[in-house]
Amino acid sequence: MLYWVAKKREKKYTQYKDKLVHKFTKIKKCGCSFKLKGRFVRIIGWRVTVKCGFHGHKVMATLLGHSYVGCLSSGEKIMVNQLIKNMVKPGQILLTNKDQDQTNINTIKTIYNEQKGLRTEIKHLMKLIERDKYVYLYRRLDNEDVVKDILWAHPDSIKVLNSFSTILICDTTYKTNKYRF
Repeated sequence: MLYWVAKKREKKYTQYKDKLVHKFTKIKKCGCSFKLKGRFVRIIGWRVTVKCGFHGHKVMATLLGHSYVGCLSSGEKIMVNQLIKNMVKPGQILLTNKDQDQTNINTIKTIYNEQKGLRTEIKHLMKLIERDKYVYLYRRLDNEDVVKDILWAHPDSIKVLNSFSTILICDTTYKTNKYRF
């Protein structure tokens, strides 16, 4: 017996208790009573029946920010990648994209995701640091591919440090977990 995706939207959100199993879902629970039930029948394939056909939430007024509507077309991807290679800022890319198509409802996050590609956030950060010729140093955990800490500085800051070596201002940012580690 398989309950369709709408089943997950039925209940209100509660904190997930079991930490051993992690589900990768992008569904928002909003109290919707809409239910579908699907069964696999050998002869005809999947049979889907509607258990409850009523929605318990309002229809969205606009599709702004929706993942399907907000994705870039193939022509837009080519244009965005060319502008990224020419060092155009993402805000300007978004404005150019919206000027060419008045019905476009992409957001800045769409442009950032296209710029990042399939890289993780830390790999993207390292690529930007190397691209802009920052001076950097990083350490990894022993025998793992996990970054322990990163230190980077702008090339002009290194020149200032060499000129005025008696004064050093260091701005540090760190992230702690729930145990304050």
